Amino acid sequence: MRAAGLGLLLILGGCQTQAPLVCGEPATAISRVQGNDRRSELVGQQVIVEGIVTAAYRDEENRVSGVFLQSLNPDNDPQTSDALFALGVNADSGERIRVAGTVTELENTLTAVDSRRVEACGEAELPAPSPVFLPLRGRHIESLEGMLINVTSDMRFSGVTRFGGAGQAVIVAGSRLFSPTEVAEPGRIAGEMRTNNLRRSMTLDDLSDQRDLSEVSWWPDSVGRLPAVGETVGNLTGVLDHRAGYRLRLTETVTPAQRSPKPAPSPPARTGSLRVVGFNVLNLFNGDGRGGGFPTSRGARTEAEYRRQQRKLVAALTALNADILALQELENDGTGPESAAAELAQALSEASGREYRTVAWPGGRRGGDQIAVGLMYAADAVALAGSAHTKLDGPFDYYNRPPLAQTFRHLKSGRSLAVVSLHLKSKGCGEASGDYADQRDGQGCWNLKRVEAAEALADWLDSEDELNASETLLVGDFNAYSREDPVLTLTRRGFRSAIARRQPQYSYVFRGAAGSLDQALAGRTLSARVAAAGYWHINADFPAWLDYRQGNRPEGLFKSDPVRSSDHDPVVIDLSL
Repeated sequence: MRAAGLGLLLILGGCQTQAPLVCGEPATAISRVQGNDRRSELVGQQVIVEGIVTAAYRDEENRVSGVFLQSLNPDNDPQTSDALFALGVNADSGERIRVAGTVTELENTLTAVDSRRVEACGEAELPAPSPVFLPLRGRHIESLEGMLINVTSDMRFSGVTRFGGAGQAVIVAGSRLFSPTEVAEPGRIAGEMRTNNLRRSMTLDDLSDQRDLSEVSWWPDSVGRLPAVGETVGNLTGVLDHRAGYRLRLTETVTPAQRSPKPAPSPPARTGSLRVVGFNVLNLFNGDGRGGGFPTSRGARTEAEYRRQQRKLVAALTALNADILALQELENDGTGPESAAAELAQALSEASGREYRTVAWPGGRRGGDQIAVGLMYAADAVALAGSAHTKLDGPFDYYNRPPLAQTFRHLKSGRSLAVVSLHLKSKGCGEASGDYADQRDGQGCWNLKRVEAAEALADWLDSEDELNASETLLVGDFNAYSREDPVLTLTRRGFRSAIARRQPQYSYVFRGAAGSLDQALAGRTLSARVAAAGYWHINADFPAWLDYRQGNRPEGLFKSDPVRSSDHDPVVIDLSL
């Protein structure tokens, strides 16, 4: 036992007295502290509890440490949990302790006792883990809060992108998770799907919230690789935490069923005569363009990171062999020779053997955001037809990045088409209020701002003489899934998704749920010329530890290949002109 006693005044019968901690004497039942509701009815009250330590937990970054404490004598009530979190206690698994403290709810969800005095009571045999089969129904999961459990259902990874943040991954019973508004209408139906997603999934985490994979205890060293989406896992034993959702704090190493690394898929075979690729390039910042200016505000922290990032992007773009590129999250530093866009075009030209050029912004203005959209093209396939266009007012004066539109003439056929690179406002809720706040319909914050941008975009394309809306391709990061209002607004205005939606599609994974934030919408006439369209899944299914950032990965995992060149998958559209 390593706990230190601080003393506690308990209110007993209206009188203040020092309560001795004597092991084995009557104490408040842990199930009584938990209660049968989401919050304890004893919050703010002082109690004495006694139990067995099932796991120790520490989070140095957030200064939270303690132990999960499970009752010696469960009450056998299926509506209540027999465990809680003892905050501030330093003890080992298998120790029996007596704790005096104040009942609290950590992050308003995890019932805990903020310990003021602790007494060691010897050792005890750990309780057998409670078997759990997903999906969970009703309040069943709340009755397991803090307890040692064993997940008996077949589980598979549904998302590992957050694994690079803090040793986390999302597991699911059954098929992979999809963001509700990718496949269901916003509102009640999407809400029901979200509830179902929660019932059949959990976040896996270790007991230390480590940021270094080498310290993540639950993934076996013998595997020699990272977990992959779709891979099945077994032997899931741990304590059920309830902060930032339900997460299984594993006490034992998992058993991967798949032993070989998930291979990167081959790039889509080219169909048609012209290929357009949309790609969010994850904050491509090149400092001052002369080897300095690091760390950058949003992208690489060192020149070495930037060079790795550029090499990975070039590897992906070379493999795709696009004729036109619609890019998002480029550093907003123009298209001059020292810009991030120009350096990417030059590196891509050298690697591919094709001459790629950047489209210059009209008037040099690109909006006031740190990031901007961009267009590039292969000079052996298309030529510029007229000047570029942008829209800086209305919903594009702030939040939504200004779009960039350019008409291209296909050299072989002589046909023309316009491509618009877009990046609409994210779902993050900073500063969102009123109608721009989360309306609890599944579309997140700023949905109205994205709808306003969609309407303004359609009006703008209709009014520009040099841009023929029916021959226009809208490509980019819409920050909206396929059934959400911004996408539907544009389809009502005559645009059609270039990507077949016979089954759910995805370009991004958020908290284990996949969905298509990156869209490709074609005007009425152009939509008939779409030969094939889809996503190249080289990023969303792979952990962030494989990206360019030094320190985000164990030594030796980084490769200069397309895998995890961004957090978004590129969208690929082949046209027959």
